[in-house]
Formats: sequence, structure tokens, C-alpha cells
Amino acid sequence: MSNPGTSRGLILALVAVLFLTAGLSLISVHVPFGRDQGVAALVATTILDGGAPYRDVYHFNFPGIFFSYALAMKFFGRSVEAVNLFDLFYRLATLVAISGVGRAVSGNRAGLFAGIFYGLFSTVLYTDYWDIAQKETFTLLPVALAVLLVFQATRPERLGLGRLFLAGFLVALACHFKPTIGVVGLALAAEAAWPGKRRGAESLRGLVVLAAGFFLGWVPLLVYLLASGTLRDMIEGVFTYGRFYGGQAYAGIGKALGLALIRTAKWALDWRVLLALSIVSVIRAGREKLPGLRLLSFWTLAAYLNGMVQMKFFTYHWIPLLGPLSVLAGMGIPALFPERPRRRGPLLPLAAALFLALLLLGSLFDPARRYRRELLYDLGLIPAEGFYRAYGNWGEGDICIRAELAVADYLRRNTAPDEKVLVFGLEPGINFLAGRNSPTRFVYDLPLTTDTRGNAGFAAYQEKIRGEFLADLGKHPPEYVVVVEKDATSIEPKESYQQMRAFIPFRDWLEEGYFLETKIEHYFLFRRKPGA
Repeated sequence: MSNPGTSRGLILALVAVLFLTAGLSLISVHVPFGRDQGVAALVATTILDGGAPYRDVYHFNFPGIFFSYALAMKFFGRSVEAVNLFDLFYRLATLVAISGVGRAVSGNRAGLFAGIFYGLFSTVLYTDYWDIAQKETFTLLPVALAVLLVFQATRPERLGLGRLFLAGFLVALACHFKPTIGVVGLALAAEAAWPGKRRGAESLRGLVVLAAGFFLGWVPLLVYLLASGTLRDMIEGVFTYGRFYGGQAYAGIGKALGLALIRTAKWALDWRVLLALSIVSVIRAGREKLPGLRLLSFWTLAAYLNGMVQMKFFTYHWIPLLGPLSVLAGMGIPALFPERPRRRGPLLPLAAALFLALLLLGSLFDPARRYRRELLYDLGLIPAEGFYRAYGNWGEGDICIRAELAVADYLRRNTAPDEKVLVFGLEPGINFLAGRNSPTRFVYDLPLTTDTRGNAGFAAYQEKIRGEFLADLGKHPPEYVVVVEKDATSIEPKESYQQMRAFIPFRDWLEEGYFLETKIEHYFLFRRKPGA
């Protein structure tokens, strides 16, 4: 077998890791969309049909995720599987980039194991329902490349200005998915400006070039928004509503810190093997004064702060940390098991290997249990009913995939392709699954129904968009209106059906022109009255 310490051996070992990651990911190719993925898919189809985000589909996220989903559907078709396949190939590219960082900082073996750890954790932990194809996943490739470029740019006596410029550009691209990841740019700036062998003027020049790359990275998006006439719509959705919506998670400094502590402890337990190996690598790198340790530490801190500032602590918010911790964990393997070990007998290395294996098993065993069900479904050995049962129980909780699919199927069978369907709730994925467009850009009810909490400015804005919503319904009355009950969440404590009843003009419009045709699980399906 080839030695992974050689270039040929490294390539062969890395290819094996890529095949393992791809194989595990393919098992999960049919994993259904959660809420986030459903709305991103709907925006993507709008883009492919000649529309534009924000102007034609209201949303409060930055647009990188929408264009990624559109690209996935352009290549692989308009399906859940298309997005999951795109996520697979994107993570393979990210694996290579993270392996490259590990190799540059600490050698071939560290790079190989960095790739192994990223491949295993990104696949087993983060390709299940809710977590697959999330924005955080798509930030990692440009960020990892930016870190690699900054490491290369700061090694010589003179700063590599071209690499710093490109690194800034890549951080800006990462921000197109998640603006809070921009904190990594500050980490890279700290590394570029760190006092050392360069004069202050050269460090300042490096910072200017890094910032120039970052600002230039926003130019293509700005040009697109101006050309499509959507800049104002984006500002309203992302900043007017998005900032207000995001602020709902804040419940005071005491509760925020308490929640951060609890969720950090849970995350540390889930990633126990990565953290253990990272501690080992930090100790060794500190003793040996490894040049890349400071940069990796900055990257880790920035990725952690990215999750903290969002104050929601959903599982996928930890994904940006997979980059630096995979590299550090990869460095920990050669630190514990050097190619030329000291003569101390086999017992200690064997005990360390067994301990790490138990930690790895503890992290991955429970999440990996889903592969049996997924593989049986892939092979046609269990029906769809058995496969989708894992994604919400019928009649229980705030979401059930089998119910969503049943509603989408009912709408598809009872409407023509050009007829409109309004979903008043948090499930715009139904429009995507049914292949039916919404009569309005407000494809989910949050901006129309969010509690204004006494904020006069936001209350006035909400009244304005409510007027636009009602005008859209008057111009393009949908064939069906789907109203969702029991979809309350930790951020939105009132269910959509109650909010519909409290939205008097909308309730009156619905009662006047529609009748309740049927109810599927938590979904009321109102159909337009003949002649209405």
C-alpha cells in the first residue's frame, strides 16, 4: 500500500476519502427538504423562470443560497435530489480545500486526516433533515481557500498581495451565504497585520489589499441587484425585516449567555474527538512554534463567534467550525502517532488509538443509524411511507414531511400548472413540491404576521407590505389557499391559523371568496368559490 506521506500516496489516500464521503452522501440523496431548503428551492425555481429574489419572492437571507440551489437545479433538474447532489459535490471540493490547509500548515498526514475528519463529520452529522445543503455548508469552501491563501501570503518576508486580495474576495463570497461569517475576514486581517518581521507600512498595505478584495467581492451582486431592479427589495427584506426578525432571539444578556453555555457544551460533546485531537495539536504546535497555529486559532475563534452572534444555536450553525477543527484534529494524529515513534512500547499508542476510536464512535454512531433506513429506501426495499416516517409524525409537532407531500400531491392533482396556490404558513416548500406558483411574493407569512413588539417603525412597514399582499391576491386570486395550524416555533410562538384569524382583512377576503374543501393533517385547504 502507498505511504500517505508521499505525494502519490497522499493523492491515492485522498481519493479514497473522497469516495467514502461521496458513497455515504449518496445514501442520503433522498433526504427531504426542511423549511429553509424549501423556501430556497422555491426562490431558485423563480430565478430559473426568469424572476429575481426579493422582487418576486420575499426573503430575509442573503442570496448566495438561492443561486446555489438554482445552479443545482440547472445541472440536475428541479428536485430535492438535485440539491442534495450539488451539496455532495460542493462538500467534496470543500474537503480538498480543508485537506490543503492541513497539508500546508503541518504536512501530508495532517492534511489527509483533516480531509477524513471533515468528510466524516460533514456527512454523518450534517446531511440529515434540516442540516443538509444549509447556508453554513456553502460558506466553508471560500473560507477555507481564503485561509490557505492568507497562510501562503504571510509566510515569506514580503506579503503576497495578490493572494491577500483573492482571500478578501473569497470572504465576501462566503458572506453572500451568511453575512456573519464576515468575522473570519477580521481573523485574516489580524494574521496579515500581526507584528513580526514586516514593517508597519507593509502590513498596512496588506490590510488595504485584503479589504479591497473584500469590497470588490460585492460588486457582482450589486450589479445584479441594480440591473434586476431588486436592490430596494433586498434592503427591505434583509435589513428592515431580517434584522427585526433576528433580534427576536435575544432575550437579555443573562439568558443569552446561559443558552450559549448549554449549547456549547452540547456541541462539544457531539464533536468530542475533534476537540480532543485539537487540544493535542495545539499543545504540540505551541511547543514547536508551528507558523500556522495563530491563524488556525483566529479562524476557530471567528467561526465560533459567527454562531454566537446569531443567538439561535441551531445544529447547522456549528458547521463553520468544522473547517478549523478538522485541520487541528488532523494535525493531532501525527502528533500522537509520529511516523518515527520513540521507543516506548506499543501499549501507549494502542491505548490512545482505542480511546480516540471510542470518542469517534460516540460522536458518529447515533447519527449514522439512519443510514440503514436510507439505504433500504434507496434499494427499493421499504416504501416511501416507511422512509418519510422519520421526518415528523402525522398529526404531531409543527411539521411532517408525509403531510407536506400529501398536500402537494392533492394540489397538483386538482389544479392546472398555471393556477396559483397561496400557502399561508411557514411551508413554502409545498409550492415547490406541487410545482405551483404563489400569487404573491410573500410565500410565507412571517413578515406579515410577526409581532411588532411595539416597534412603530416596523409596524408601519408591516402595514405597507400587508397592503401589497392583499393587492396581489386581488389581482391574481389563487385557486387554493392553504392555511397551516400548529406550526408555532420557538421564534414564532403563534400558529399561522390563529394569525390568519387575527389578520382581519385577509380573513374577510378568504371567507368571502373561498370555502373549506378539505383538511390534510394540519393543513386547511380552501378552494375558490365558483365565480369568485
